[in-house]
Amino acid sequence: MNTTFGEKEIKALFKNEIINNKDIDIILKYLTVLSRAKDPKIIEEVINYLEQAKDNRLKASVVKFLPVASNHDYIPLLAKLLRDENNRVRANTVEALSLCGSSRLKKLLLPMVDDPDNRTKSNTLIALWQCDELRDKIIECFEKMVKDPSRWMRASAFYAFGEIGVLEFTDECISALAEKDELVAKNAVLALIGYAEKYIDDSVTDQPEL
Repeated sequence: MNTTFGEKEIKALFKNEIINNKDIDIILKYLTVLSRAKDPKIIEEVINYLEQAKDNRLKASVVKFLPVASNHDYIPLLAKLLRDENNRVRANTVEALSLCGSSRLKKLLLPMVDDPDNRTKSNTLIALWQCDELRDKIIECFEKMVKDPSRWMRASAFYAFGEIGVLEFTDECISALAEKDELVAKNAVLALIGYAEKYIDDSVTDQPEL
């Protein structure tokens, strides 16, 4: 698909092939391809469309392909979707923004720490872990998550430990091995495995010579 259209061609494409199309799968294909474009006009049209779109699958799927990491000018546009009503859309938007490594991330994502959705919350904490000055706050949030009555919130906390490297959360992961909830225990195991692969030197695990 040609992604170097002028403004008129872009508007026409959205009007003829996307906005008036009834087939969600076809719209998704168009938007996915367009979202990979490097043309700011196209990206802006895609994000503006997603902001108004009613189909959550479209928004959640396409937002993952937006090239925000390569162009920080897209960040304010994408940030609009942090206010979306759909949990999956918000979670994927946080994940997309986390790839930017921008100093603006802290201001944008800090409010998402209190998001009621487990995935959105854990993705936010993973993204903000890179901000050293926020470590104490993030650790406090994780401590609350691992004690949360919701299995999904607890499971997401242990998933996050695995993503960031669980050096600070080893004790929590070991304690969670006795969890009755299989999902929570599984994520704790995966986090510990990830920790072992990242930090333990091969020589430590070698059998001692007799």
